Amino acid sequence: MNSLRLSLLGLLAGAASSSAVVLVDETFADGNRSTQNPPASLAWYLYGATGYSSSVTANTWEITPATNTPFGAIGYFTASGSPTALTVGQTMTLSFNISYATAVTGGAGNFRFALFDSGGTRISSDLTSSSDAAFNSDRGYASFYTLSTDSDVTNGYRLRERTNDNDSLWTAGAFSTLGTNGDNNVATTNDVLYAATLTLEYVSPTQMTVTSNVNGNILSRTDSSPYTTFDSIAFSSNGTNGTVNLSNIEVTVVPEPGTCLLAGLGFGLLLWRRSRCMLS
Repeated sequence: MNSLRLSLLGLLAGAASSSAVVLVDETFADGNRSTQNPPASLAWYLYGATGYSSSVTANTWEITPATNTPFGAIGYFTASGSPTALTVGQTMTLSFNISYATAVTGGAGNFRFALFDSGGTRISSDLTSSSDAAFNSDRGYASFYTLSTDSDVTNGYRLRERTNDNDSLWTAGAFSTLGTNGDNNVATTNDVLYAATLTLEYVSPTQMTVTSNVNGNILSRTDSSPYTTFDSIAFSSNGTNGTVNLSNIEVTVVPEPGTCLLAGLGFGLLLWRRSRCMLS
């Protein structure tokens, strides 16, 4: 009987700490950026890039743009037209590491990362242009962060929501601003890994809490008309950043704790009833 009680307590403890569902776990262990096999690997597409070089080595994707040439990258983690839909109580988190091989001298918001829903229209190859009709209906949330050697950058940290149609994925007119955090920026050092996350906590039908964390600098705001479906990860560099290295890209969803708790209670009740039968 004591062992049964311990088993039930263990089930309840495990249920209370809900486990994460891993949608993306991109370590580039396959040595390329072209294999679509989520969660372990995504096919990544570059856009707006001319004269660049791109390679995958030592579990890192290295992108070297032409001088002062902006570029973007996007990967899709669901089947087209089947985005991941959050329910109230769930949290989606994008996390990754980034480093630069050259000093960064760019202006405000020179590095951007986002979780979007493509709306079922996607690119399927690298593009030399930063604009494409496939980007027109993308919706979601983005962090605009300043990685710079400059000591002070005006409006260096912004959370934005992509709310408007536009063929250019990152054009200012496609976004509304959720909030800014003054002049925050990271003074970059060559070949040093910086950690970044973008977290979407679906609190209620009228509240999505959006939080960006870059190297310990946190900006959090609330959206009262939330987007709740997502199928893609997007990055952008404005061209002043030199060689960019991306690694350990992950997207997870934490299920609603109540769901896991109910499942644990149900299984615990089944064990209890079985024990009663065995004793009778």
